[in-house]
Amino acid sequence: MKKLIDIFVNDEHDNPVLVSAIAFQESATWPTVDNCMYIDERLRQCFSEKPISPAFQHMDRIDILVMIGDFLQSKEYELNGLYASTQFDYNPISNYDMSESSRDEDRATTGGESTESSTSFDSTTQKDVGKTVSSGTANNTNIHTLQRSGNIGVTTSQQMIEQERGVLTFDFVQYVADLINNNFCAAYWITDKDYCRELEAMI
Repeated sequence: MKKLIDIFVNDEHDNPVLVSAIAFQESATWPTVDNCMYIDERLRQCFSEKPISPAFQHMDRIDILVMIGDFLQSKEYELNGLYASTQFDYNPISNYDMSESSRDEDRATTGGESTESSTSFDSTTQKDVGKTVSSGTANNTNIHTLQRSGNIGVTTSQQMIEQERGVLTFDFVQYVADLINNNFCAAYWITDKDYCRELEAMI
């Protein structure tokens, strides 16, 4: 009877691996070297002695490994999103963040014309002797920036802290290990001798 540990293959360092042996597509961001190593270790710790599901008992271990790889590939969108959610940087007790910017611009044009006139020493008639023209533009720009953040009061800080505890206890490595166990391992342990004998008789 095949157990999960029988599906593991040895890497170049002669270490038993399962997820680390799967060639994932480049679009899969979750199977980092560390993630695969931790998932393999969790599988060995938690499920190594569990029998493979009866549906796969007749298959070669490499074929089962390929099926596990195909299954994880089909979960790529879900696993990428879950892994990305563990990488977010945020304030756990802030649920409101808004920025506002406004720009006020005033423009004024100034100018005028003046004429200077005078009389000669032998006349009382005013004559223009000079002209002055002036012009200019005045610009005034004001930029206002407003940043609001914090708790808008819909959820209390205590509730947000409680929700954050739920986020912190999410274990991505265990999630993937459980997916493999639930979909490829039998729902019993090898120590259930009577059930195992019945199963062996059916195979």
